[in-house]
Amino acid sequence: MTNQPQETLSETQRVERTETVKILVIEKNPRQRYRLHNALAETNYAIFQAKTSWGAYEKLIDYRFDLIISNADLPGMSGLELVRYCQRRLPGTEVIILAKTPKVTEAVSLIKEGAFDYLEINTAADLIREKAAAALLEKKNKLIRSLLGSNETGIKQINPLPDCDIIGPLGTGATGAVFLVKRHGAKYALKILRPEVIFQESNGNSTADFLQEAKILSALQHPNIVRIYEFGVSENRIPYILMEYISGQILTTHIKNDTLEFKEKLAVFYQLCQSLGFIHQAGILHRDIKPGNVILGDNHQVKLMDFGIARIIDVEGENIQGVAMGSPAYMSPEAFDKNSIIDQRSDIFSLGIIAYELFTGRKPFHGKHIRELINAIKTERPSDPTKHINELTEPLSHILANMLHKQPELRFQKIKDIIGALDPIIRQDNTMRPKKKTLLSMLIGGGRIADEVWS
Repeated sequence: MTNQPQETLSETQRVERTETVKILVIEKNPRQRYRLHNALAETNYAIFQAKTSWGAYEKLIDYRFDLIISNADLPGMSGLELVRYCQRRLPGTEVIILAKTPKVTEAVSLIKEGAFDYLEINTAADLIREKAAAALLEKKNKLIRSLLGSNETGIKQINPLPDCDIIGPLGTGATGAVFLVKRHGAKYALKILRPEVIFQESNGNSTADFLQEAKILSALQHPNIVRIYEFGVSENRIPYILMEYISGQILTTHIKNDTLEFKEKLAVFYQLCQSLGFIHQAGILHRDIKPGNVILGDNHQVKLMDFGIARIIDVEGENIQGVAMGSPAYMSPEAFDKNSIIDQRSDIFSLGIIAYELFTGRKPFHGKHIRELINAIKTERPSDPTKHINELTEPLSHILANMLHKQPELRFQKIKDIIGALDPIIRQDNTMRPKKKTLLSMLIGGGRIADEVWS
C-alpha cells in the first residue's frame, strides 16, 4: 500500500505542458554537436547549442532549460560541476552527461549528484531521443511528486483554488511552481509553494517570504506590472498567488531573435523605466531586473514580473545592507559587496544592462566563468554601444553610460531622471546620430560620463 506514487503519476499525466520544451546541447566538437542536434531535431523540442563553458553559462543566464545534454569534458567546466550547478541554481533541469570513454566511478559520482544519465558520446540517435524523452518525463514526475507529497493521491490535492482548473505547468523553481489555470473561462497564472518546502524547518520563513511577494504585487496596480488578483494559504495548506496570465514571450527571446525594430526597442525601454519608476515610488526594490523577468504581451506591452526577492525600501533611507541577491549577469557592482548599501541605483544599473543588451543584441559584460563575469561588472568598461548599432544616438548612448557607471553616486539617482532624459528622444524622429553634442547630452553628463564608462 505504500506504492501510491505510481497511481498518482498516472492520474496527473493529464496535466500537459503549455510551453515548448527547451534543450541545451553543450559540445565542443562541431561534428558531435551537429550529430546530437540532428538526433533531437525530429522532435518538437527547441534545441539550443553551446560549444564552450561560457557559451553554456550565457545560455543558462538567458533561458530556463528542461534538459541539458553535455560532454563531460568541457573546457572550463566538468560534467560534475555542471550537474552541481544545476542542482543548486536550476533544480528543475535534468542533465545527461556524455563521455568519450565512460568510467564507472564517474558515472556513480554523477548519478549521485543528480545527473539523469551518463552515456557514451557516440550513443545512437534513437537512444539519445529515448533518453531525452525519459529525462523530460522524469522532470515532470519529480514536479508532481514534490507537489503532491508522499500521502496525496491526485492533482486536485495541490490545487488551492477548487474553482480553478489546472491546465498545465508554466514554470518551476527551487521552491515553487507556476501553472496555467482557468476560472470561469478566463486564464490566470497560479503560483504555489511546494509542500515539502513549507514543512522543512530549515525553510521556516518560506511561506512568509512567498506571501511577502504577493503582498508587494497586490499593492502595485500599473499597466506594465503583472497584476495579482488573490493570494493566501488555502484550506489544504498550500500558499498561493493567483496572477494575471500574459500570453507572450519573455524579452530574452525578442533580444536573441532580434524581432524588434529600433523604435519598438525604445518603447520597450521607456515602459520598463515607467514600471520600475512606479515600484520605486511605492518604496520597493525589485533586485532581480533581467530580460527573463520581462514579458512582452499584445502590441509589445511590457509586463514586469517575478518579485520573489523584492524588498521594501527602508523609510529612513538606510535601505538594504548589501546581499548578493539576483542574477549575477544583471547585478550592479555594489550588489556583490556585503558592506554596500543597496538602493534604487542598483536597480538602475541592472536596467542599464538590459537596455544595452536590448539595443545592441549583446551583453555589456563577459567572462569565461562567473568569477570573471563578476570581475568584469565591478572593474571593466563595456564597449561604446554606438559601435554596434548606427541607430543608437549620442543622447541615448549617454543615458546608458550614466546608468552603467560603476559608482552609484554618479548614476541617475531616480528613474524619473531617466524618463525625463528619454522624453525628448521619444518625441522626435531621432534615428540619426547627431554630429554635435546636444543640450540634453550635456545635462545628463554627456561626453564626460561616456568617456568614463565606455572603452
